[in-house]
Amino acid sequence: MGKYAVYYRRDPVFSLDEHLNVQDIFMQRTHALILPAVEAKHKDLIFHMMQGEIWSPNGEARELIANLGLKHTSMSVGDVVLDLQTGIFHQIDMAGFKVVSKIRWDSYDKWGKADLTRVFGES
Repeated sequence: MGKYAVYYRRDPVFSLDEHLNVQDIFMQRTHALILPAVEAKHKDLIFHMMQGEIWSPNGEARELIANLGLKHTSMSVGDVVLDLQTGIFHQIDMAGFKVVSKIRWDSYDKWGKADLTRVFGES
C-alpha cells in the first residue's frame, strides 16, 4: 500500500503545465494541499478516489475547497500527486502521469510541509 499527498491546481487550466516545479508546489503558489497523506495500492487509484462523486458525493468537501480558494472538487489534468515513499511528484496528464520532480526526502514531513532550505539550498 502506497501513501500519497494530493495537490489541486489553484487556477485550473486543465492542461499539463510544462514549467511546473516543486518549489511552486511547496510554496503553494500553483497548487493547494488537499490531502497530506492518503493510502492507495497505486497512484492510478488516487485519480479515481479524488473524483467528486467518490470523495464528496454530498458536498462534504465544499467548505475545504472554498477555504483553499479552489474551483474544482474532482481531480483533473494539472493536479499533482506526491508519492510519499519515493518523493516523486506526478502531474496528472491527459492520459496517465508526468513526473515533475523528485525531492530530497528528509525535507518533507507528514503534513506536507517542507523545510525549503533543505529542499532548495540556501538562498
